[in-house]
Amino acid sequence: AGETVIFHCQAGSRTQNNAIRLAAAAAPAQTCLLAGGIQAWKAAGLPVVEDSSQPLPLMRQVQIAAGVLILLGVLLGYT
Repeated sequence: AGETVIFHCQAGSRTQNNAIRLAAAAAPAQTCLLAGGIQAWKAAGLPVVEDSSQPLPLMRQVQIAAGVLILLGVLLGYT
């Protein structure tokens, strides 16, 4: 009914790899893929609104957990 859904990821490759599935999931809306992902959008100087209430990305959560475990290991090594 005239709706358009725009899909994006960080660099565009995951969105491109899943284009057929994304289009099927969004049907009957028209779908567009953001070439180059959100990085390209930001590099072009276009506006981005970030929702600070959203949880941290999974990779960032893993990095924090790994850092805490390393710090804990170092501290326990000195006791």
